[in-house]
Amino acid sequence: MKKALSVLLVVGGLFAAGTLLAQPSGRESLNKGWVFTLEGQSEKTVDLPHDWGVEGPFEQVYPGETGKLAWWGSASYKRTVHATEDELSRGTQFYLDIDGAMSYAKVFCNGSLAGEWPYGYASFRADLTPFIKEGDNEVSITLDNPENSSRWYPGGGVYRNVWLTKSPAVGIGHWGTWVRTDDITPEKARVTLCTTLRSTLPGEGPSATLSTKIYFDGKELTSAQESVGKVTTGDVITQTLELPAPSLWSPDTPVLYTAVTTLTTPDGNEDCITTPFGVRSIEFKPDGFYLNGVKTFMKGVCLHHDASLEHDSMDKETCNAQGYGLQCHTYRPQPSRTGTPGPVRQDGIPGDG
Repeated sequence: MKKALSVLLVVGGLFAAGTLLAQPSGRESLNKGWVFTLEGQSEKTVDLPHDWGVEGPFEQVYPGETGKLAWWGSASYKRTVHATEDELSRGTQFYLDIDGAMSYAKVFCNGSLAGEWPYGYASFRADLTPFIKEGDNEVSITLDNPENSSRWYPGGGVYRNVWLTKSPAVGIGHWGTWVRTDDITPEKARVTLCTTLRSTLPGEGPSATLSTKIYFDGKELTSAQESVGKVTTGDVITQTLELPAPSLWSPDTPVLYTAVTTLTTPDGNEDCITTPFGVRSIEFKPDGFYLNGVKTFMKGVCLHHDASLEHDSMDKETCNAQGYGLQCHTYRPQPSRTGTPGPVRQDGIPGDG
């Protein structure tokens, strides 16, 4: 019974919230123009995502389970990030968000260690702020892939997107929003949105106003506003909104709403995060799983990273055209690519990507 309950809680958490990846307003792609070198060899300019292993050549002497490609070794990527005097005077925070790097990654800013993450199968963030100066700043990512450390092809390199996120000193936390929908009827649905706050200012944080607006197809449907006495890192503000005449999400009709949450401080600084979500109900009965009151069979695939062409291009329509009839995806062990709507994010039941 306990095992069954734990499965229900985990799966229920995935399905009930219907939350996709939230996007901060100050985020920009940092994929272009990295200077790459492997084992101290000649430098070359590459764009991310990048995997030095797939550049080959294939060698028969290499282990078969790793694709006959040399993904191991030590490498570095470097490029510049610009900061203005105005950004620094306003206390702007600079974060490097790395969706996937294989492996033992270290991030340096102007020669100082800003963060590290040894595990190659997860995204992470490095805070560049303490090392940023006005003008151009050198940012580098070093990797060290040990030989004989994988029983499949793990890849080598910064194999997912990299983002530079600039945020005000007081704002919304990293991955700081969470959405839940319940009490769903044809007339309305209750939307609960939790927002985690952060402040990098010394001492007590300022007061602020937290507002959330929900949109569909560019039209505002409902909104809520809360006053925050003082912004403290880790505090969670809960807002409840009523969404009129909700359209339900399903694999066949993947309707998504957008919650835009903004934290505004008295000095006029704003931090904004956009959270897409779907409205749906789930229920487990003795005879199976029900989505929006309809008995639903979950049919899906688990794509390993070493099926890279499929991983990057396979979508639900392509799979179903081949007769797969997919409704869900999971990506193991690598994270799925952020920023690209795909079967997990838009038109399929969420997996663990």
